Amino acid sequence: MPIGIARELGIHLGLRVGDDTMIFNVHLQSIFNNWLAKNKKFHILAAAISWPSLEDGSDYGIIFISKFVREGSDESLKEDGKALDVKKEIEGWDLSRELQLQWVSFPDRYGITMRGTRPRLNQTVLIRRSFDEMMAIANAGTARKL
Repeated sequence: MPIGIARELGIHLGLRVGDDTMIFNVHLQSIFNNWLAKNKKFHILAAAISWPSLEDGSDYGIIFISKFVREGSDESLKEDGKALDVKKEIEGWDLSRELQLQWVSFPDRYGITMRGTRPRLNQTVLIRRSFDEMMAIANAGTARKL
């Protein structure tokens, strides 16, 4: 789903999604995965992706992975009863908004499912610093190495 819709869904679920900036938006996958893990929804994994031509014109969004099939497996990636159950569950997260979910099958060439499809808690801490503060920290680290 496009990042704007993902942010709205996160807010609806009571998640702290942060500002609408690239850094916070990249961390939405961790925010959603923390929520999924805390709510024992171990059959869905969230991931941030770059995908051309999303409906809002952006090239960035969040996907929810409900099934992973290893290459060469006899298991099918076609939408089955289990996938439809997941679709209903995700749509039920926000009944006031009819989420226009799109289901796709694609090869995972980015390693999204390298650790499986089970969401894990990730306590990401974001600290705001100015560019000057970041440069001072970087220069201090370089000076110590010399």
